[in-house]
Amino acid sequence: MFESIKNIFSGKPLEALKEKVAEINTLEPEIQKLTDEELKAESGKLRDRVRAGESLDEVLPRAFALAREAAKRESFQPNTLWLFGVLEPPGALWPLHSLRKPQKR
Repeated sequence: MFESIKNIFSGKPLEALKEKVAEINTLEPEIQKLTDEELKAESGKLRDRVRAGESLDEVLPRAFALAREAAKRESFQPNTLWLFGVLEPPGALWPLHSLRKPQKR
């Protein structure tokens, strides 16, 4: 059992995510200085970059930094665990989707 837990929280997939999260975190001071209008404009610039052929992986750190700042301004405080959860490929580390409350029908 402990080996399974160790595998979940170590290894190459986690290291790759750590690098992306670190890159996102380094953008935080710059993004925090943006006004609401500048934040919207930056999102539009990212959209244009992707439409021009830039890969999603290339714009991902800035996109998540912008999203996190927008969330903070709306009183949601995303943390590093949130970034790991949204960055991971489905089923790669742990099933975060299983933590959601079931929807009533």
